[in-house]
Amino acid sequence: MATDLTAEGGHGAVPTGPSVPSGADPAPAVVRRDWPLYEVFVRGKRGLNHVHVGSLHAPD
Repeated sequence: MATDLTAEGGHGAVPTGPSVPSGADPAPAVVRRDWPLYEVFVRGKRGLNHVHVGSLHAPD
């Protein structure tokens, strides 16, 4: 059985779906392709060198 999960409100993933009462009208879904692209870099404790470790789409 598949369960949809959401991290709405920053409280971690919680089950959602038609079988879970939400107590509120659903908000319009945010489409991932509308999220800006962020580049992720890691820098060591010393020096100014940094390494690109990936990219991700995320809400602002």
